Parts: sequence; structure tokens; C-alpha cells
Amino acid sequence: MTHQTVLSVDDVTQADQATLKRLDIDAFMLVDRVAKALFEQFKQLGHLKQKPNVLVMAGPGNNGADGLMFAHYLKQHLPVVTTVFIGDETHASPPVKQALKTLDDVVKIDPTQTLKAIPKQLTHEIVIDALFGIHLNRPLDGVYQAAVNHINALNCHVISIDIPTGVNASNGLAYPDTIKADETYVIYPYKPGTFMQDAPDYHGNIYAIDVGIKPHQQTVFQTVLPLHKATLKKRRLNTHKYDYGMALIIGGHKGMEGAPYLSAKAALSSGTGLVKIAYDSTAKLIPISTPEIQKHRTNDVEEVYHMLQKVDVIVFGVGLSRENDDYKALLKHCIQLKKHIIVDADGLHYLKPWLHSTLDMSRVVITPHMGELAHLFDVSSKTVKTDPLNYMKQLTDQGLTVLLKGVTNIIAHQNQRYYIPVKLPALAKAGSGDVLSGIVATFIKQTPHDLPHALIQAVMLQTHATKHVLKTKHEATILPTDIINALSSGLNVLK
Repeated sequence: MTHQTVLSVDDVTQADQATLKRLDIDAFMLVDRVAKALFEQFKQLGHLKQKPNVLVMAGPGNNGADGLMFAHYLKQHLPVVTTVFIGDETHASPPVKQALKTLDDVVKIDPTQTLKAIPKQLTHEIVIDALFGIHLNRPLDGVYQAAVNHINALNCHVISIDIPTGVNASNGLAYPDTIKADETYVIYPYKPGTFMQDAPDYHGNIYAIDVGIKPHQQTVFQTVLPLHKATLKKRRLNTHKYDYGMALIIGGHKGMEGAPYLSAKAALSSGTGLVKIAYDSTAKLIPISTPEIQKHRTNDVEEVYHMLQKVDVIVFGVGLSRENDDYKALLKHCIQLKKHIIVDADGLHYLKPWLHSTLDMSRVVITPHMGELAHLFDVSSKTVKTDPLNYMKQLTDQGLTVLLKGVTNIIAHQNQRYYIPVKLPALAKAGSGDVLSGIVATFIKQTPHDLPHALIQAVMLQTHATKHVLKTKHEATILPTDIINALSSGLNVLK
């Protein structure tokens, strides 16, 4: 499995300083190193061949210095490179000041001015966005806001350096005025905001520019994983269903009977040997086309206790509702049995009272989206979205393993964090999370002592199955059952 490092913004700053010391160079020399690498990436992608007119828009920080020196190398090979610096030169970073001395014909615009100084007679085919980098943590205003809107209105190819101006590098949220890039040349290592929330809608194609910046120290190991097929172990000839696990799906309140069915079918279709559903007493056992799934409507939660003894993995909460407090005690009992448990959907409501308790949560996996994560902390979704990694850490500190679902699925376990950029709007449909929970159950049975690996495999399988369905169906029309039926396409079976 290929690991590509992700560093927090603070860790990047420390890594930059450590790199300067290790390479025995100063900050401007590192900027120059970055600029040369940016130019090589630009050249490698074939942009030089068309001899485009290029507009470089640079800001007052080190991101702007990267852009200015990038312009310096572009000018040596292209006939028209218009370089615009926006900022108070007296308060600009030292590398920016040095870069400005290196370039001729830079259009300088003070923050109190307007964009009228930009030459209007030229048509630009490519714009380089180097206004603000990873340290931007507030909305833009004034001339910077105007510059972003100017670039977006040009209707030409936009290349952002490190991260599109207006995207928060810590959480991936886009401020109201944000560059819409076609390409982003990320100065490796990656930052969390490269992958999270709004960012994938703004950065276009990502290219990692490695100039030798290495992690200095990390309190949390973070990596982004490329997509690959999930691996399923080949079955022995002398084998039986219990070798592949028994999963119990607890859920299915009246009107939500389909949720546990989807989890159960996904578990069975991805390799679990035996699957049972313990429906809520209010559920109607509607006819289901999968006779292989054992279905039980429990008239009393006490009945579920007797079903737990031989179970390997429990999926708790899918379609359950929040109306029966008996489930709170049931979940506690499941945890105390030291069973592997995937808690999803309304199950998170019943887990919340046990957070910060003395219960051993080391076998508990939760699979929330942002709204459900917010519910666990009794805060708004907006609050969680500004710092989701911190909220995830509070949960992993209690022993939980977390799979945060989104445009990039993030798996957190102890001091490990894995980013999987699935980028599948097709999964934004009721039932997709239920399918994932069922798949997770299969892989937890396969690698019960490596929960992160099990979650990674489950996400990969759902992702590849969805991509397979996308070959013949539009993303808006895909159903969770389509994904279940395509699970075999996402498997790499070991010999």
C-alpha cells in the first residue's frame, strides 16, 4: 500500500524550517527550488508548447514568492508573462521582497488600490494563482476579493500553487470568494484541506511537487491512499460458513426496514458467511428477495440478547430511530461482550451516553457523516465542519475507530489517520451508508486485529463497485442495490 504524507498546516511550517536546516539553505533558496519544480511540472504537462500568454497573480506571503519566481522562469521561455503583485511591499515576506528584486516589469497594486492597473489589452490563456496559500483562515475582502473574482471571470485555464486561494488548508472549506482552478500544483506533503469538504470542487487536477520537504515530527500519522481493489482471501476447500463470520444487524424501525436489509445484503455479498437481522418490534417484515438472510422481528429488546452469543460482528443502529431507550442498555451490553461493533446512523444516538465512560471502546467502529458527528458533540454541523479532525481525535482518544464519510472518507484510529478521496456524488443517496456498514462487517471478520485495514478495504470495495456501475448508469440514478450487485467487480481475490 502506497502512503503519501499529509501534514497539518502547523506541521508543514515546522517541516519547512527543518528542511532549510537539513539542506543548509535559506527561505528564498527554498522558494527558488519550488519555482523550478513548478516550471518543470508546467512544462511536463505540455503548456509551453502552445506558447500561451500567462498572467501571474501573486500575494504578499510565501505563496506569492513561489508565484513570482515561477513567473521568472516562465519569462525565459514565453513571449508574454504579465506579473501582478498585490500587497504592501513593506510588510511582505522576505522571500517576496527578494523575488520582486529579481523580476522586471512587475505590476504592483497596493491593498488600498483597485485592479485597474492590470493591462486590459492582453488575452490570457493561463492564469497562475499565487495570491494566498495554506495560511489563509478568513474570507477575502477588498482588492484580494476583487482579484479572485477577476480570475474566475477570465474564463481561461487556472493553475493554483499549493491550494486554490480561498480554500482553508486545514479543513477544506471554501470561503465565499474562492479560485476555481483547473490544476493545483501541491507543494508536497499534502495538507488535510487538499482533500476535505469543498476543496475537491475547486482544485481541479492535483499534481504533487516534491522539493524535499520532509516531516519534522508528527503527533498523528497522516497519509492519503490511492484507490485500489479490495483484497479478499481465497477460501479453503475444507471450510464452512462460520469460518467467514456471523454478522447481526440490529435496526429497522417501522418505515425504515430497508436499511438493515441493505447492510445485511452487503455483508453477505461481500463475503460474510451468515447474516441475521434483528428488526425492531415496530417493523413490518416486508417480502425481501434474499432468502439467505435470516430475519427476526424482536417483540422485546431482551430477545436480541440471546442472539448475540455466536455473533462475530454487530452492525448497530441502521434504520433504528431514537424512540426506544432500551437500545442504550443493549448497546452497552454489546460493548461489554467485547464484540466488534459498527455503530451507524441512529445507533450513534444510543452511543452518545457512553462516551467518556469507562467502557472499553477498542472494538467499536463508528461511521458518521458530518451531521452525525455534530450530534455526538451536541454542536452544529457548521461548528464541526470548521475543525472535523479535532472532533475525530476526541473520539479516537476514547478508543473508538472513526470512519468519517464524505467526498474524502477519513479513517482515524489511535494516532493514525487515512484519507481516501472517493469523490463519488453517486453515494449521496439514502442507503449508501448502510451498504458500507455491511461491507465493513465482512472485512472486520477478515482482519479483526487491524481495524484501519478493514475499514480501508471496505471503502475501496464500495468505491470500485460504484465506479463499475457508473460505466453504465448516470450517477444520479444509481441505487445502493446496484452497488451491492457490483461488489464482485471491486475484489482482488488472493490465490
